[in-house]
This record gives sequence, structure tokens and C-alpha cells, in this order.
Amino acid sequence: MLLLVVVGAAVVVYGKGAARPQRRKAAQWDYCAINSIGYGKDASQSVATLTYLTGSGVRTEQIVGDEPSPPGSYGSIPVAVSKAITTLGADGWEMVGNGNVNAGSDWTGGLFFKRPR
Repeated sequence: MLLLVVVGAAVVVYGKGAARPQRRKAAQWDYCAINSIGYGKDASQSVATLTYLTGSGVRTEQIVGDEPSPPGSYGSIPVAVSKAITTLGADGWEMVGNGNVNAGSDWTGGLFFKRPR
């Protein structure tokens, strides 16, 4: 009889705990964009600008294409974009979309990335 009471109490205690829904913590993400692709100051090398979005503002980093190209040609632009994407991928960023962002008076295109915090 005592065994039956102990087993019954255990079922009641553990049964109540199992019936409660578990709250899942919402995923926390960091966000980044490649939002500027063009030429550097001397117009001979392409530059892709990475913009890291934070709660307190933005931080930017420029990725330069390896090979100088003649002004007016698009020779090194794919190099800068490829380097920027692979840099982000190696750091755990996942591409989640592309589109336009209203940055003040200008609309600018971008590739958007996220990663878990």
C-alpha cells in the first residue's frame, strides 16, 4: 500500500511538471549588410562596404578587390564582392536576402546577412 502511495505521488508531481509548456527564449541575431559596391579613392580597385548593425549604431568595414583594374571597367568588382561574402561566411554569417534600403535621401541596394549572437 505504501508503495502505491509513493508511486501515485510521483506521477502527480512529475505529471504536473511535464504538462507545463516550456517557454523558448527568442533567438537573438546580429545583422550585417553589404550595402556599397564601387571603387575606392583612386578608382583603380573595387571596394565592397560591410555595414554591421548594432543597437547603438553602425560599424563599417571595407573589403578591397585584389587586382587593380582600369578606370571604367568592372574587372575587380566581382573580386571585392566575392571576398566580402566569403569573409562573412567564414565568420558565421548567413545571407538572408537582398533589397533596397532608404538611407536618408538615397535608396541603396544591399545583401543582408544574420548570425546568432
